[in-house]
Amino acid sequence: MPTINHDSLHTQQLLLLNAEQRIMLYGAVNNAKPKDGLIAHNATHTNNDGFFVGLLLSVSLLTYLLYTQRKRLNNIFNAVIADRYFNQLIREENTLVQRVFLILTLIFALILPLFLFQIIHYYQWQTADVKGFALYIVLLLILAIMYFIKIITASFLGYVFEMDELVKSHFYNVFLTNNLLGIILLPIVALGAYSYQLPQSLLIHIGIGAIVLSYTFRTLRSLYMNVGFKGGAVYHLFLYFCTLEILPLVVLFKLLKSIV
Repeated sequence: MPTINHDSLHTQQLLLLNAEQRIMLYGAVNNAKPKDGLIAHNATHTNNDGFFVGLLLSVSLLTYLLYTQRKRLNNIFNAVIADRYFNQLIREENTLVQRVFLILTLIFALILPLFLFQIIHYYQWQTADVKGFALYIVLLLILAIMYFIKIITASFLGYVFEMDELVKSHFYNVFLTNNLLGIILLPIVALGAYSYQLPQSLLIHIGIGAIVLSYTFRTLRSLYMNVGFKGGAVYHLFLYFCTLEILPLVVLFKLLKSIV
């Protein structure tokens, strides 16, 4: 009894399809969703040179700090949760400490737009004609503009209402928390880009959770510092909170809405 070559039979069946049927078949195969339990991972963004460069630069900067400034790095992160270290950091004018602080801020500025890039890619939000590296640059500029507005308005309020010390403490608190957040997001972004072992949805939600917790913590701590501030009135507290926390979010939402 002759054997049947199933591969040959399958090929012959495909050849009998007309052009329109072939297009429909190939489209169905390409758009098929993975079964439950399989990891859906679209690695398009990992092929972006700008994404890779931003991630590589962040890892390189963190590696440099870990090998050369580990003690100062520990003191900075202790200041996130311990008032003693926090007050000491504000009083110090140590150039090396300020340099470490600046590098950590740069890591945060590089990593947060990368994570936002991943969120946009994961949820397949439409961003008009802004794609790839251009989208990353736009997100980076939005972050820079948001903090520029924040610093200018806060400095103005500090001058008008004689709250310079409060404003200084607030910004140390904000940037300290952001620096820690940048370190937390770095492995999440790296795994989301290049790991096929973890669901990207899990990493995205962990990252979003870290941002929410970070924002909540730094806001509550800033409010606590404001309550303890000498001569801090209720309207100062309200003005301070609206200007430094709500306004930047409104600006960020407006800018994102214009490109999404």
